[in-house]
Parts: sequence; C-alpha cells; structure tokens
Amino acid sequence: MDLRDVLADAYVFAAQPVVAAGDPVGRTVRWVHASEQLDIAPLLRGGELILSEAANLRSASRDAQTAYLDSLAEAGVAALALETTDAFPRIPAAFLAHAEERGFPIIELRRRVPFVQICESINSQLADSSLRRLQIADRMSMALSESVQELVGIDALLTVLSEQTRSSVTLTSLSGELLGSAGDATPPPSATSTFSAPVSFGGTVVATLTLHPADDADIRLLSAALERAPEILAIALVHSRPISAEDRAKSRFFSLLSAPAASARPGAHAAEQELAAVAQQLGFGATDLYLSLVATVEHTHVAALHETLSSSAPHVITQLSGSELAAVLGFASSADLETRRAELIERLNGLATARPGFVVCVGNGSRHIGGVAHCLASARDTLRFTGTGASVLDARHFALARLWRELDDDEAATRYIDEQIGTLLRRDAEAPGELFETLAAYVTHWGSKTDAARDLNIQRQTFYQRLEKIFTLIGPLPAGSPRIPAILTAVFLEQGRRQSGASIH
Repeated sequence: MDLRDVLADAYVFAAQPVVAAGDPVGRTVRWVHASEQLDIAPLLRGGELILSEAANLRSASRDAQTAYLDSLAEAGVAALALETTDAFPRIPAAFLAHAEERGFPIIELRRRVPFVQICESINSQLADSSLRRLQIADRMSMALSESVQELVGIDALLTVLSEQTRSSVTLTSLSGELLGSAGDATPPPSATSTFSAPVSFGGTVVATLTLHPADDADIRLLSAALERAPEILAIALVHSRPISAEDRAKSRFFSLLSAPAASARPGAHAAEQELAAVAQQLGFGATDLYLSLVATVEHTHVAALHETLSSSAPHVITQLSGSELAAVLGFASSADLETRRAELIERLNGLATARPGFVVCVGNGSRHIGGVAHCLASARDTLRFTGTGASVLDARHFALARLWRELDDDEAATRYIDEQIGTLLRRDAEAPGELFETLAAYVTHWGSKTDAARDLNIQRQTFYQRLEKIFTLIGPLPAGSPRIPAILTAVFLEQGRRQSGASIH
C-alpha cells in the first residue's frame, strides 16, 4: 500500500497522524509492525511501517537515536510512526532534522490508538492485496509462457508484456544496445515513473527490462511483470543470442564493483584479485589507471554517450541498468588520465549542450583497480547534488559536500564554522554584502586579489573594501598567522555545507 493510503486508513487516521519529517510520496508499505527494539533492523525485510511508543528511544543517547534511524533507513523501512504522549510529548528536533536530511519519513501519532488495531487493519488489507497480486502474476506468467512455447521473437514477447501492463517496454543489453521494444518508445510527458528489472540467466545479468507505464496503468500489473517477466525473457533471449564470455566477464566485473567496499571485510583481498583478473580478461592492462563515470540517461542518449566515451579512452566498458549507465575507462599513465579526463568533461559538456536531457558525473579517478569501486561510488553519490542544475558534474568539485554528508557529528562542524567565521556569516545574513563569497574567492585563488576580483566580476577597489570589512569582522590575518589554516578550513567546510544543502532542497 502507498504510505499515504495507510495514513488515510480509519484506525491510523484516528491516531491523528502528522508527517513530522521526510516525504511519504513514493513510499510503499509491505507490512505494519509494532516494536520498541532499537536493534530491530536486522530482523526486517524492508517496506515495513514501524509503530513505536518510543519507550526505549526517549531514554537513548543522541548517538543511539541517530544509529537507530540510520539502521531503519538502510534496512529499507517505509517509515517510523512515533506516538507522542505525556511521557514523550515531542520528537527530538535533532532526530527529525537527521530524518529530514536522509529523506526518511517520521510520522507523529498525536492520539493513542491501540497498535494492534492498526496492525490488523492494514495487514489484512495487505494480505488480501498479496493474494490478488499472485493471481495477476500467474495470469501474466501464463500469457508470456504461451508466447515462449510458440517460439516467438523478443519483440513479440515484449508486445504481450506491453499490452498486459499498458506500458511502453524496452529490453537493452548491458552496453545499452536495444534488444527489443514494444509500445510507444517515447514515454508521455506526464509520465513520472520508470520501472526496471535485471534479466539474468545462470547468475549472469544479460539485459535490463524497462517499463514506462501509462498514467492509468495498474501498479499490481507492473509489479507482476517485474516479478515474472525477466525469467521468461532470459530464456527467450538466450535462445536468440547465447551469452558470450565477454558478457559474463562484464557482468561479473560490475557485480564485484557493487559489492561492499569495506577493506576490512573477510575476503576483500581475494575479491580485489578477482577484480584485477576480470579486468585483464576484459582488455585492461595490468598497470592501467582507471576512471569511473555514472550517468542518468534515456535510451535515446546511450549511443551518443558511448561514442563520446570511446573517443576519450583507449578502453571502455559500460553497463546500462534501467536509466543508469555506469562506465569504467582505462588509461596507460597518470598524465594520460588527467589529460583525457579534462577532455572528456569538455566533450560531455558539448554533448549536453547539443543533446540535453541527461545528467552525468565523472569520478575522481583511481591509480589502482582496488579504488575503482570508490571512484564509481563517489560519482554516483555526486549525482545526488542536483541543486547546481548542471548536466555534467565533476566529483572532485563536490568532495567537501560528500564529506559533510558523511560527518558523524555535523553539529561539531557547525560549531567550528560559527567559531571561526560566524560573525561574517551573520553579517551577510543581516545586510547582504557577499562577504563570504569574497573571502572564498580570495582563498580559492591562493590570495591573489586580482584573480579573486576578476572571478567575482567586481572592481579591485570594491574588492579591497570588502576585504577590509572581512578582517574587521574575523580579525587580522597577517602572513604566517596560525589562524590561517583554521579560517581556510571553516571557509571550505561552509562551501561543502552549502553544496550539500542545495542538493537537499
């Protein structure tokens, strides 16, 4: 059930639910469960709505509360509903702020309703829906199976799937090659959702199935299609084009890159050795340097993006999964990587200007095969920073924003910024004078007043006047002052906080 429908249920509505943090839109509830345990996450499967009186939460430390929320979010829980009572009159502001930052819904229940009533009401509806979904899935499987037995082609199978789900359907290889399609290949402008599922055979992902549903498509039919169709399509696909050794190697390569990257985990060294062996099997050199890239694309952009990548590196492999294209490029030397990286970003900007409609991020680059996973992850994480409005992002430019998100205690960093340049930031807030931007330009240009003034597009005299105000507010900074590193750190942390905040908004 959609979380918003759950909140509209009679028993839940009687509890006077209020969304205290996060956004319920797009959240699906698979089950409702009441629990006071703070370590319940390992016992969950994802999609649960957790009901709690906060009996243990309210007495837990702030770190424990944060860890609890993080564990629920990482377990895929749909939302947490907390009952406010005389013993727990309000949800801690820091807890709500962290939930908002993570985009995790917190529901405040302002009136006491027995949790057993809520669980019985919602879970009985879910059980009935599951039965109907299984019946629909069986009918879907039968229609597709009959088509397979008639030895029809991929396009004919996709046509059946398109008609059953009222969707335009595409099947693409891992490199982005269109293997088949049915229905309107271009989703309607009003379409807000795209559904994808991997098509695997013998443990190897061989293609991606993507559905663009019509506005009035039945979500249960879509769910059934994504559950049953990939297996049947895999059988038909292998009959028409057997899996090659290169396909298996590519699938294994990206599978290893997606595995947990913690170097301390058991078998990490063996996994890195296997990754190096598979990379050489795919044509990378034993001493190659690597660059990862992640893009959010429509099918119509894949060929042009492939062409741009192929012209930028001697060796490229890609994987398309739904609307995400991941690529790894190999280079012979550090100088080659840096030169080609700059050229690639320039070409991607040109492509984005000529063919708008995709967003791509170029990773930091890696000097060894073991760092490729981190390079890929940093590029993927940078794509979340949408506040810039740019189509081509450089992961190196968002290092501070990513660090800000990863800080265990951002309050400590906030206090540090306030201690060092708080008076300047408050002055800007009260009487906009762009003093922070001036200081940031000054330190970014290594103290060159001429270059900083040019970057800000202001006269040098105006720049000098601003600089005088800055030093009046934060104190003098003579050459060699031990305060200089502290001030610079605060400036760069504030830049990271602003980048991260732009992405959230």
